[in-house]
Amino acid sequence: MPLVSGADAPAVSIEPGALSARRPPASADPSVLIGLTEAEAAKLIGPPARSRELPPARVWSYDAHGCAFQLFFYYDLGRQAYRSLLYATEREDVPSSDLGRGLGSLIAATKDRA
Repeated sequence: MPLVSGADAPAVSIEPGALSARRPPASADPSVLIGLTEAEAAKLIGPPARSRELPPARVWSYDAHGCAFQLFFYYDLGRQAYRSLLYATEREDVPSSDLGRGLGSLIAATKDRA
């Protein structure tokens, strides 16, 4: 196949954002989840797939974009609000890099919906 120079190349129309839509989202450090209120967490990563009360915690479960984890909220008496204190993957053998990529996907998907 012959090479075509820029001047001889046929015009190609690309929809705005089409190239960026194919790029995978950046990985996110899971530590960004710690200390968030429920409202802040929902704004950052969207609503959970499931939530449950597991006294004294509220547990939000996510399973999207290859990312399955739970976020645990405990009541902070000083701030009078539930805050996330820890997260846990559904499986013990999940590398932190996989969790970071999945979390990045959740954050990107939430931004796209906003």
